[in-house]
Amino acid sequence: MTSTDAFFDGGGQSTNAPYAQTWDEISKIVKFYATHTPEENVVQGHKFHRDPKVESAYTKHKQASSSGKDELLSRIFTEKEAKQGVSFRLNRFPYWTKPDVVHGLVWYRSDLGLSLDRSTVQQVFDQAGVEACFYENPPVWKTIPEVGHYHVFIHNPERFDNDVLVTKLSAALRSET
Repeated sequence: MTSTDAFFDGGGQSTNAPYAQTWDEISKIVKFYATHTPEENVVQGHKFHRDPKVESAYTKHKQASSSGKDELLSRIFTEKEAKQGVSFRLNRFPYWTKPDVVHGLVWYRSDLGLSLDRSTVQQVFDQAGVEACFYENPPVWKTIPEVGHYHVFIHNPERFDNDVLVTKLSAALRSET
């Protein structure tokens, strides 16, 4: 097994098989992502993984997907969210987490010149009273490069209100023009 085949528990301990990751492990990996290059993340084995059945479904989805940008946008954004320029969705193919964590995606219309910087996203979650950690994939890792998105992990999601979050994120969007 090479270092790129290993999975880490967020505390540096290697394991041979994927498993449901805890909040502590997830938050440590996200912090590592924020301070290292994508190449360093892979070499160090700091990565997320899906339940094998979810991974299989995701692989089949990517292979079968011939969706154009417009179709993808219509699946990601409701009409209201399209006007706001931002949405939050639970990930259809989530990373494998313990039950007290959910994996979602904050999508924003970077194709329209809108942007959300990391500190602004953190501030929105803090103001909404949501314990969350998140990261944005580098372009080389993005499944849908035309639309900006953050992978978001929410701890204790019962306190989460999607409408409040989207409204706050929409207000925080800024134009790159």
